[in-house]
Amino acid sequence: MCPWDGGALLALGSGSRPNRQAGVIVHVSEDMSSATCDEFSLAPLHAALAGLVPELNLEGAAVWGGHLVLLQRGNGAGNRSALIRLDRAGVAAAVTARAAWTADLIRDLAFIDLGDLAGVPYSVTDAAALPDGGLLLTAAAEDTRDTYADGACLGSALLRLDPPHHVVWRQALPGRLKFEGVWAEPDGDVVRVHLVADADDPTVRAPLYVTTLDPRTGLPR
Repeated sequence: MCPWDGGALLALGSGSRPNRQAGVIVHVSEDMSSATCDEFSLAPLHAALAGLVPELNLEGAAVWGGHLVLLQRGNGAGNRSALIRLDRAGVAAAVTARAAWTADLIRDLAFIDLGDLAGVPYSVTDAAALPDGGLLLTAAAEDTRDTYADGACLGSALLRLDPPHHVVWRQALPGRLKFEGVWAEPDGDVVRVHLVADADDPTVRAPLYVTTLDPRTGLPR
């Protein structure tokens, strides 16, 4: 889910299963007392992307410049994370019309190497645009050979990408939590970063963490 033009929220299915091929635009009233939801199909777009990446599993999205960026989570054996840029204007038109998203929205796709932790590759889990033009990613080192089944998480990291898909820095996060949600907002000359972890356990509430960092280096401030 990511913020969208006009103050709405855009929720997008991952495409990892047939029942995860829909998107929803959520408009929330200013006083947060009510919301309306409209659904649209992502199936044509997912079909096109499935021919470009192994085992489609989209786990992050962010508005980044003139594009809506989708992140393919490259976990599992022999898989790789990827960054997919969609035409922002075309996406906006489709959302307004509640039309199905198609392959025509794709502008480019690039596989990205995020490094590893103790031999387990980091795979992207979410993204947020930085105020200075970069893209902040969360990535988890999850020891599993399956893109769908959960595995032991060795730890997570924050990474910065500069256009179009250049990794500038990577900073490991403490502990072994699997961070799967990120939001960044300016706070003077630093960035306040909100992080959500997933325990892979429906009985455990997802914890929220907040930290500040220098967006140029990734170091805490």
